[in-house]
Amino acid sequence: MSDASLPSSGEIVQMNADAMARLLASQDLRAASLSWWMVVVSTCNSGLLGAEAGLEDADRWAELLITALDLGEQLGMLPREETIQRRIICSAAALRYFGVQKGSLARDPELSFKRLVVAAGCSRDQVLVGLEAAMQELRYDPTDVGYYRKVKWFTGIKKALCAACEIIPFMDSVTAAEASEWCRIAPQMSFEAS
Repeated sequence: MSDASLPSSGEIVQMNADAMARLLASQDLRAASLSWWMVVVSTCNSGLLGAEAGLEDADRWAELLITALDLGEQLGMLPREETIQRRIICSAAALRYFGVQKGSLARDPELSFKRLVVAAGCSRDQVLVGLEAAMQELRYDPTDVGYYRKVKWFTGIKKALCAACEIIPFMDSVTAAEASEWCRIAPQMSFEAS
């Protein structure tokens, strides 16, 4: 799909769930810009929020939102620190609106949590070690650009963990216990210099 063949922002916001699914299944979305992806994500998010207004296919929009986040990240257009939190926030909303559906990207709480852990890329203890290392860097050079990238990443993880805490009641007991351990580190994720 060339840049010229991508639908415009105006066309995207008018799409129904079927049209969005076809768009996201397109072979080549690499020509799309960051602003184009943000319109896609916003449209999918609006579709999900349509659940509050009784929109019939709002549950489908939850799946489309996660698919859009995944594709945008894979193509390098959406930053990981944003997608890690938006996926789990979407899952929390979908579970509240529609309940559990095993195998669903949005409505399977165990799958959503496992994807969060994989996206974090390390154990919860390693997250805390990385956070401590970033805090040490702040003590030495608070103007370091690399430090702020780390802060954005840890902020994304913290927001994702806060949302993950909301889906624990929907999980099986084993996954809920693991998720609770991860959620316990969220309050420790502060970024103020000492």
